[in-house]
Amino acid sequence: MSKKAIVLCGGGAKGAYQIGAWNALRKIGFNPDIVTGTSVGALNGCFIVMNDFKKAYDVWSKINMENIFSFDSIDITKAKSMNDLTKMLIKSGESASYEPLKNLIDECINEDKIRNSKIEFGFVTTQFMPLKKIEIYKEDIPYGQIKDYVMASSACYPYMKSYSIGKTKYIDGGLFDNMPIEMAIKKGATDIVVIDLKAIGSKSKFVNLNANITYIGTRYDLGELMIFDNDNSIRNMKYGFYDTMKAFNKLEGNLYTFKKGTNIKSSKYEDEMDKCYKKIFSKLPVISPFEAVARNSIEEYLKKYNLELFRLNSNVLSCIEFAAKIFNIDMLKVYSFSNISNNLLKKYYIKRKEKDYVNIFNLRKVINKLLKPDGINNIKDTYEKDNLVCYIVSLLDKYILDFNDKKEIWVFSVLAPDAVLSAIVIYALINKKNFIGRIL
Repeated sequence: MSKKAIVLCGGGAKGAYQIGAWNALRKIGFNPDIVTGTSVGALNGCFIVMNDFKKAYDVWSKINMENIFSFDSIDITKAKSMNDLTKMLIKSGESASYEPLKNLIDECINEDKIRNSKIEFGFVTTQFMPLKKIEIYKEDIPYGQIKDYVMASSACYPYMKSYSIGKTKYIDGGLFDNMPIEMAIKKGATDIVVIDLKAIGSKSKFVNLNANITYIGTRYDLGELMIFDNDNSIRNMKYGFYDTMKAFNKLEGNLYTFKKGTNIKSSKYEDEMDKCYKKIFSKLPVISPFEAVARNSIEEYLKKYNLELFRLNSNVLSCIEFAAKIFNIDMLKVYSFSNISNNLLKKYYIKRKEKDYVNIFNLRKVINKLLKPDGINNIKDTYEKDNLVCYIVSLLDKYILDFNDKKEIWVFSVLAPDAVLSAIVIYALINKKNFIGRIL
């Protein structure tokens, strides 16, 4: 008998991402028989078991530092970074009170709904002194104490004080198992969705060849571990939704999100990009060492995204994503190919019209300095990437690149491979059609 499970990793303030992911799972019809979680994953697991998305969304869309921490004589709202929070911890001389988080848990969790749900539910906490991993399922928890054990799983020591149940102290479950897949497998899970927040914490090893596991992670910056902010949480819920829809092939893209079928529509530009690439780099097997380093930099950058060089209908869309990021195009929208291309070219033309790139770049005067041991490190952050892209496209506009042109692009391939790939895709878009809006 197949059983579906959702595994929710710990990750503090990043936890809103899991609510967005759950919303996507609801829409595609993935209804779990089992839920396991650690720390904030235990809290989010309660919402799933209660089947209360509205409550989950309300909690995360309004969350702030005062909902989670308090120090007796320090204004917690002034903590804007983990560094700030650490300084407060040191100044206070003791961990923050868990009372605000406990009050939040008391308000939003309904123990009867959890117990009456058909969904099996378990989570991880850590017994404190002596340290010991505790895996516990809802049926093992004495009546009236589910909220206490969720609080115990979430007590992120040393930022938060340990939490006592009876005479036993507990701290965050992430210390021993921040990804409790094994707990789901013990309950018979065969089809598992893991929603990871890429936070610090141990992950137990497991071996089960019969379980099908779908891993949902993210390339987005979800913010700092313990800095709770409602605007960031709303954004993270969108990221979680998009990433999950991509994982189940309902949407496409990596950093950006595209309608289904966008990859195929973009494939008509593969040949144009390949021609442009060959304009920069030699087709010969024996090339200069510097060109080899530059070419390898481009290829290695693409490998980070599991891409081969302008093949498999994947590079155009991914390079458009590189360019879109450089030109600050909004990541929180779903785009068609024509939408993203038009937005990108519009921003490119505006930037190029400013002609800042003309005054900034004259690498022939500094090329020798760049090639010195300290040259690359000293100049790496000198140029704004959008201007850099405009400059590279201006070189590509030439019918034939001379050796100095190529040498400049090779330097940029080492310094900023994403900018070179962005310039290649923009050049391909422009060269294929003068006005991208007419293609679709």
